[in-house]
Amino acid sequence: MRRNEYMSEVLKGHSSAVLFISKDGNQLTISGSDSIFQELKSKLGMNGKKYSAHTWRHTFAKTFLLNGGDVFTLQKILGHSDITTTKVYINLSDNEMKAQNSKFNPLDNSRWQYY
Repeated sequence: MRRNEYMSEVLKGHSSAVLFISKDGNQLTISGSDSIFQELKSKLGMNGKKYSAHTWRHTFAKTFLLNGGDVFTLQKILGHSDITTTKVYINLSDNEMKAQNSKFNPLDNSRWQYY
């Protein structure tokens, strides 16, 4: 069964717009999601490392950009009204910045077009 079909089946009959729910059926709180992450970290032997749901949000944002996504689309995906907020998620190393410049700089590749 495909993921969308599975989710449709799971959510059938639920009127809530909440996607993540706790064991009692209520909206999962931030502390609840943090508890789940702590448990997963422990099971995976990742104790002592700083990982949270928010870490994965930052990871998504950076990976999105490194794969060629643009910052304005990322801003919309993350739900930020101000691009300054989105910039907090972008922390490229010097090597990553050089690689991105090499990959997308129109002066360094054959994709140059006049507009």
